[in-house]
Amino acid sequence: MYLCLDCFEVFRDDVIKLEKGLYPEEYVPCPLMSCRGENVVQVDEMILPVIRTLNMKGYRTEYSCSDHAYESLIGTYICFEEIHDFKDLPKGYKLEIHNDKTIIRDCYDSLNKSTTPWNDGIKRQAAIMNSIKGLMQWADNLEKLEE
Repeated sequence: MYLCLDCFEVFRDDVIKLEKGLYPEEYVPCPLMSCRGENVVQVDEMILPVIRTLNMKGYRTEYSCSDHAYESLIGTYICFEEIHDFKDLPKGYKLEIHNDKTIIRDCYDSLNKSTTPWNDGIKRQAAIMNSIKGLMQWADNLEKLEE
């Protein structure tokens, strides 16, 4: 899925692929004629509502990952374009500061990595979904940043 960071509209992959054929690869404008913003980004579908909410509230994100049940477990994370001193984070999340950017990351403390097989997709998917649920509740409760 794709998200325009100017108008906050969401687009399916097939809509953006049509647009990509018309422009250089690194540039995809928003397909909406009323917007034509230049900040269209690809976002994992599961974390997309969180990323949209955060950006609408002024917390500009740079990249994110919802994690994937059948790939190496790296944890759900969001990198913000600037430093934010979040007082409260979703349960299990940790805040990191790297290169003048804030990263929040869930390392799945609730998932016993030593006893959960790498290929146990059901338990891993459940952990990812719980993590995203907590992120969404957190994002919904954040105050909007002053412009």
